[in-house]
Amino acid sequence: MQQGNERLGSELKGLSVKNSADETIGSISDLVIGADGKVSALLIGVGGFLGIGASDVAVPFEPANLSADSNGSRIYKLNVSRETVEKAPKYVSVKAKSDAEKARQPAPGPTNKPSKSQ
Repeated sequence: MQQGNERLGSELKGLSVKNSADETIGSISDLVIGADGKVSALLIGVGGFLGIGASDVAVPFEPANLSADSNGSRIYKLNVSRETVEKAPKYVSVKAKSDAEKARQPAPGPTNKPSKSQ
């Protein structure tokens, strides 16, 4: 049974991320799980407009940063400027890297094998 101090990943995905100046930075798009089975980072979707064109950046996971805004909605607080997060390197997953490498491979050309006639 889930304990009161435990969170499900599904509870975190989509949470708004704000900084200490109450500026919206983005929203949690995914969790990064380390080899030890613990959450090591949160992927924050930053930039873009209405989620389109946003890039994910990884920030260290610190569960103590879960908070609530003035409306009582749960949010994740970061002690960093919005500009710092927006300038952070884009997070690239293993799958995305593999897909990009495959896309760079030249397409196979036509084969010039003669057809067998019977």
